[in-house]
Amino acid sequence: MVALIIGAFALAERLGREQKPPEDTGQEVQYPEGSQPPPSGVDISGVKILTAAIPDEISIYSVVSSQPSFSEAEVVNFAKDLGFEETWVSKESTEGNDNYIFTKGEKFLTIDTFPPSLFFSTDSPLPNGKVPSEEQSVTAGGSLLSKIGLEDLTPLPGSYRLLAADSAHFFVTEDAASANLVSATFAPEKNDIPIVGDTSASLSATAFLDATKIIVSLRYYKTNLQIESIGTVRIKPIDTAITEAKNGAGKVVGAEPFEELDIDAKPNVLSSFSPSSVYLAYHLSGGSKLLPIYVFGGIGVMASGDGEVVATVYLPAAE
Repeated sequence: MVALIIGAFALAERLGREQKPPEDTGQEVQYPEGSQPPPSGVDISGVKILTAAIPDEISIYSVVSSQPSFSEAEVVNFAKDLGFEETWVSKESTEGNDNYIFTKGEKFLTIDTFPPSLFFSTDSPLPNGKVPSEEQSVTAGGSLLSKIGLEDLTPLPGSYRLLAADSAHFFVTEDAASANLVSATFAPEKNDIPIVGDTSASLSATAFLDATKIIVSLRYYKTNLQIESIGTVRIKPIDTAITEAKNGAGKVVGAEPFEELDIDAKPNVLSSFSPSSVYLAYHLSGGSKLLPIYVFGGIGVMASGDGEVVATVYLPAAE
């Protein structure tokens, strides 16, 4: 038995290795008018496409305003909805942020009001057994998010992860038999396209489930964007984007494992990158605009010589 460690970084910051894509059946498919092939689930050069249909052009937006913090009433409501008492056990205020901590038995909840975020966890032992499927995880995670008023978040493509544990932390595995937990991530969207932030974790909620299908941890970063359209842009063909990503284009926003990298050596530099999946998203660029990007997941090799990492790469999608 391995106890679930309370703390966002021990569990929630572990990025995921993409699952192996199914083989392309070679079936002929029909594409929606005004979009480019391929549809979701089809592979191009070994890269699984996770977006249902890539449009030829897309609207872009300017952020008019956003709600930057949680109110105390929201904090209390989150605590009640997650099974805690209304009264927190501690509250600390520093530099415009109020940090609240709630506890109940083996459960722990911490909420920051600015920037607004929530982390819920339990230190109960993890049971053995078959972990939930992707569908079960998405259903359970979505149900909890709806219960606490976050029903506007939708499943992020390719975010299902199998997690195994050692004596110190959790790590991603491809072996379902060795997995202790699974995770599924949810994000806001616009025009059925997910919105991502400057890292693969921001602007999202991630639920972690054990073998009994119980949610043992939840991480959430709040966003409530008010936007207006500022025009349209043409979308780069997906095969062009894949070629560019393989040739080193784009920005590395995630490189796993973090703890083995020297942060002074600029770890977000890869000597090579082999993408395994991609989806179209809106990127909240600098907090002021929503611009289209391709989000690639795959294996990279660090230019610093630190070895192989699981990488997430953002590539501009506008032509």
